[in-house]
Amino acid sequence: MARIASDTGGFYQHLRWLPAKPAVLNGLSVVVVAFGVALAAILFATDLHAEPVVLATGLVVGAILIAAVVVLRLYANHLSSWPEANDELYQALLKGDHDRADQAIVKVQELVNVLPTDDFARGVVLAYLALYYDYRAMSPEAKAAYKESMRVLDLHRLYDPISYLQILSNASSFYMTHRDFEAAESMLDRSSDFLAAVRERPDLVDPWLIIEHKLCIHQSLAYLLMQSGELASARDSLERSQNLLRRVHLERRGYYHDSFSLLRAWLHTYEGNPDAAQSEYDRLDRPEEFHGVALHARILMLQGRLEKAEREMRRVFEISARTFELHHPAYFEMRCYQADCLYDLGRRREAFEMFGEVRSLVEDFDLPRNEAWRATLEKWRRRAVEGSDTDLQAALNSDLAKKPDPHNTGIMVLQRIRSYGARDD
Repeated sequence: MARIASDTGGFYQHLRWLPAKPAVLNGLSVVVVAFGVALAAILFATDLHAEPVVLATGLVVGAILIAAVVVLRLYANHLSSWPEANDELYQALLKGDHDRADQAIVKVQELVNVLPTDDFARGVVLAYLALYYDYRAMSPEAKAAYKESMRVLDLHRLYDPISYLQILSNASSFYMTHRDFEAAESMLDRSSDFLAAVRERPDLVDPWLIIEHKLCIHQSLAYLLMQSGELASARDSLERSQNLLRRVHLERRGYYHDSFSLLRAWLHTYEGNPDAAQSEYDRLDRPEEFHGVALHARILMLQGRLEKAEREMRRVFEISARTFELHHPAYFEMRCYQADCLYDLGRRREAFEMFGEVRSLVEDFDLPRNEAWRATLEKWRRRAVEGSDTDLQAALNSDLAKKPDPHNTGIMVLQRIRSYGARDD
C-alpha cells in the first residue's frame, strides 16, 4: 500500500534505511561507542606523533563515530516520541489551535513514514493522523488513514486492547458522520467480537472496562439506528445500554449522564415528541456545549419556535468554528434543519442558499444519494417551483435524474451484537 502521509522532507526521512526500532538503534550506538573507545585506546597506546597523517585519519574517524552515535540516539528518541506527538496534536485539535495542530501534524506524518510498516506505534499514529484529517474535512485522506490504521492494529490488538477499542470507536463515529452506516456498523461489529474474545482474559482487560465498552457500543448502535430510521431498535439498544450502566462503578456513572440524556432526547425528536425531548434536555449538566445547543435548536424547531431555533443553529456553528471546518459532513443534518427553518420563517433566499450548502456536502463528501435524499430533493424542487426559481429547479431536476447509489438507507441490526448484549443484561 502506498504511504498514507506525504513526505515531510524532514531529517529523519533520510534515515529510513536504518532499523526503525529504538532498542536496536540504542544497541548500535553502544557498539559504535565501544568501537570508538577501542580505536582511541589503540591510538593512545601507539606512538603516532611521527605519523600526523595517521593521527589525523584517526581523529576524523573518531569525529564520524561521535556523529554516528548522536544520529542513532536522536533517531531512537524520535521513534520513541510518538505518544507525545499524538498528544500534542490531539490537544491542539481540542483547543481549536489550528496553527499548533498544523505544526504538530508534521511530526506525526514523519513518524508514519519512518516507523516500520506493521508496527503497533504506526497504527496508533495513523489513527491520530485520521483524526486530524477529519477535523480538516479531508475525508479521502481520513478514510485511507483509518483503513491502514485498522489493518496494522488488527495485527497487535492484544498488545493494547483499550487503544484498539478506542480507535475502533473513533472510526465508527467518523463513518457515522459520513453517513456510511455499513462501515460504521462494521466497526461496532469488530468491537463486539473483540470484547467477546477478551472477556475471559482479565489479565488483558479489566472486566469493569469491558462493561463500559459494551455500554458505549450500544450507545453508538442506538445513534446509528436513529440515523437510519430504525427507531424501535434504537430504543431497544438504548435500554440495553441503560441496563449495563447499572453495572458500572458508581464513581464512573456520572460520566455517562449527559450522553444518555442526549440520546434519549434525540430519539424523542425523531419520534416527533418535542416535550419529552425538552424534559431530557433540561437534565443536561452541560447544555452549553455543542451537542446540547444542537439538540436545543432541534427541539425549538419542533415546538414551532422558529426564530429562537434559528438563533440556536447559528450558535451551533459559532461553537463548531472553533475546532472543525464548517464545510463538513457532520453538519449535514443540522444544515438541513437550518434550511427548513429559514424557509418556514419566510427567508426564502437564505433558505435556498443554505440548501445549496447541503447539496454541496452531498457532492463533496459523497454522502448517500438514497431514497431519503431523493425525498429531500423532491421537497425542495416543489419549493423552487412555488418560488419560480428556474435555476434551482433545473439543478434539482439534474440531481434527481442521477441514478440512486447503492448506499443502504437503513441497516440490519447485527444479531451478534444483540445476543451478546442480551447475555449481559
